[in-house]
Amino acid sequence: MTSSRETLTTKSINSLLIGITLLAGVSLGVFVAMVIQSIGSPNERTSLEVAQGEFQQSSMKSGDGNLKKSNIEIGQFQEIFKHRSFTEQRKALYTILARATEQELKDWWTESQKIERLSHREIAQQVVLRNLTAINPQEALRCLDDVSIFRIDALLKTVFAEWALSQLEGAIEAATTLSSPRRNIALQAILKIRDDLSDSQRHSIAMQLESEETFLKLVSYSNASKRLAEPAESWGILINDDVDDFLQTESLAIVAEALLAQAGMGVLTKIYSDVEEYRVRTSW
Repeated sequence: MTSSRETLTTKSINSLLIGITLLAGVSLGVFVAMVIQSIGSPNERTSLEVAQGEFQQSSMKSGDGNLKKSNIEIGQFQEIFKHRSFTEQRKALYTILARATEQELKDWWTESQKIERLSHREIAQQVVLRNLTAINPQEALRCLDDVSIFRIDALLKTVFAEWALSQLEGAIEAATTLSSPRRNIALQAILKIRDDLSDSQRHSIAMQLESEETFLKLVSYSNASKRLAEPAESWGILINDDVDDFLQTESLAIVAEALLAQAGMGVLTKIYSDVEEYRVRTSW
């Protein structure tokens, strides 16, 4: 009983420390975000998924017979990136690679590694990997062998998200062969993209990949995000769940930003009061 109380008290104190740290940084973060939003155009902030969806819709409207393979040769990324907006660049890539063979996609991948501008390289490699995964996911996974340690996690998510949509069991089996950190990245991608599955099914997948905590974090954040209109409730969900607060700082930061927007810096007093009340209540 004493050990349990100590654990709860420690969690409460940790939550308070995280709250204070996050809220101190969120003020600056909000300002930076506003500056970025004021500089970047809406088109440049459009997601890869939106661009992909627009391409798929336009393809269906035009009919498969009207979709012609581009005459741009493999590796001529400079032609693709003449488009000013990120959305148009991605749409151009999807159009060009729509009917590329496995070997052609591997050649495009090789050429993508030579792109100097980071933002262009990221766009190109994500689209190439998505298309290659749809044809041969194992080969797409092998492409990551030579990827920079700074980029591999993002691209690993791309591969396993696409893989889980087309061949869920194959994606799970492949994930079991990865190192623990990479396996967890793959699991995150699988669970996020396959939100059509029941909680029990996704829990089972997490257990297969030896990371139940990843599933619990996902469920906790999902529940908290549904209550984000009442950020105090979202905060309570996160600090009272079964996940160590230091493992979900990103979720806490989002909720902390909502709290700050609603109540200002005075919210620190409320967090301290709530944590103290929780500590007293659980110490009996």
